[in-house]
Amino acid sequence: MAETSTLPPLLTDAGLWIGLLLTLALFSMVLGDSVLARLAQHLLVGAGMGYAAVMAIQYVITMRMLTPLAQGQWATQIAPLLLSLLLIGAAVERMVAQGQPAGAASRARRVLQTAGVLPLGLLLGVGISAGLIGIMQGTLLPQAALVITGTLSDGRTGSAFWYGLLTLLLTTATLLALTVGRVPRSEPLPRVLHTLLHGWVWLGDRALWIATGVILARLFASRLTLLVDRLDYLAITLRATGLWQWVATIWQNIVS
Repeated sequence: MAETSTLPPLLTDAGLWIGLLLTLALFSMVLGDSVLARLAQHLLVGAGMGYAAVMAIQYVITMRMLTPLAQGQWATQIAPLLLSLLLIGAAVERMVAQGQPAGAASRARRVLQTAGVLPLGLLLGVGISAGLIGIMQGTLLPQAALVITGTLSDGRTGSAFWYGLLTLLLTTATLLALTVGRVPRSEPLPRVLHTLLHGWVWLGDRALWIATGVILARLFASRLTLLVDRLDYLAITLRATGLWQWVATIWQNIVS
C-alpha cells in the first residue's frame, strides 16, 4: 500500500518549488560562480550544521548529560559537564576575540583559552587512539595472522593467503612511506638493508598513488550518481508542478 503524505498540498508544492529553485541555483555553477550558487551552498551548509546541532542537543546533551543530572547522577556526569563548559567557554571567547589584536586579551580570557585546550586535546587524543587501535586490531594484525596461519597451518597457500600477503605488504609499505619517507643514502645502513628499505618505501609511494586514484574515482562516481539523481528529481519536480506542460505548450506553439 502506497504511503500518502500528511502535509497540506500547499506545503508539498512549496517544498517542490524550493527544491527546484535550489537545484537550479546549484546548477548555475556550471556557468560560473554566482550569488545564487553561493546562497544555495550557504543554505546547504547551514541546514546541515543546524541538523547536526539539533541532533547533538537532543541525543547527546539532553539524553547523555541533562537527563542523568536531573536523576541525581552527578558522580558520573560532573567531569563531562566541566569539560563541556570549558570547551564552550573557549569557543565563545574565540568568537568574541575575532577582529581584535592578539595581545589585547585580558588575563581571564587567556586562562580561558588555555583551559579550552584540555577538552580539545582529550577529544583529539581519544579519536586518534581509537583510529590507531582500529587499524591495528581490524586491519594490520588480522592480515598478519592470515599470512602466518596460511603459511604454518598444513602449508596452505591458497588465494586467501596471497591476498593477505599482498595486503600486508602494501600496508606496511604505505606505513613506511608515510613515516620514514625517502631514505637518504648517507644513513649508516648496510647496502642490502638500505636497498630493501628504499624499495619498500618506493612500493608504499605507488600504493598511495593507486589508493588516491581509486578514492578519486569512487568520489567522481558518487558525485555523478548524485548528479543523475538531481536531474531525475528536477524532471519529476517539473512534472509535479505543471511547469513541464507549460514549457511543452510554449515549445509546441513556437515550433508550429
